[in-house]
Amino acid sequence: MYLSKLQLNPRNRQVVRDQANPYELHRTLMRAFPAFDHEAERVLFRLEGRHLDEVLVQSTLAPDWGELPEDYLLAPAGCKEIGLLALHDGQSLRFRLRANPAKRDAASHKRVGLYTEDERLQWLVRKGTQHGFALQAETIVARPTMWREMKLPSGNDRKQTTAKVNVVDFDGVLTVVNPRQLQTAVVQGVGPAKGLGCGLLSLAQL
Repeated sequence: MYLSKLQLNPRNRQVVRDQANPYELHRTLMRAFPAFDHEAERVLFRLEGRHLDEVLVQSTLAPDWGELPEDYLLAPAGCKEIGLLALHDGQSLRFRLRANPAKRDAASHKRVGLYTEDERLQWLVRKGTQHGFALQAETIVARPTMWREMKLPSGNDRKQTTAKVNVVDFDGVLTVVNPRQLQTAVVQGVGPAKGLGCGLLSLAQL
């Protein structure tokens, strides 16, 4: 895998547009992956920094950041090849996850956001069960963050629809339950809205 860190140029008009709409940011970032195979590859990203002027990008394909628009970055992109952490049962790790906590409505079958602290924590507990980790719940901090509403294309590129995205940052400590499942989650991402800057699960040693 590859991990890139991009410093955005706040004076660039396209940067300003992309900071306000993660769908547009995703489209811009994908210029660096001209040979991208949606079936075999995965690109996850997360806007960071006090002014949302940094982007962390994790990809299974080597990026070519020279394909970004002129003056899009303040400095050359940092990119390094990384390996997966060697995980073992019972290991404690610090994690960060930007997620879109949601569930399927039983009546409409549409995805609806989860907005209470308890609902969000229970969503994360369920994801842990699916992806091979357990929460050390007393360590978890959930912070509602950006992008409440945005314009996204519908089935026809000439039309747009307004979408509400419930974006929450989770920070805390987890315990490894199934190393293989957790490694897959790191590569593939967790939860919906991965193309909107959600799903990147970052792990670090305590």
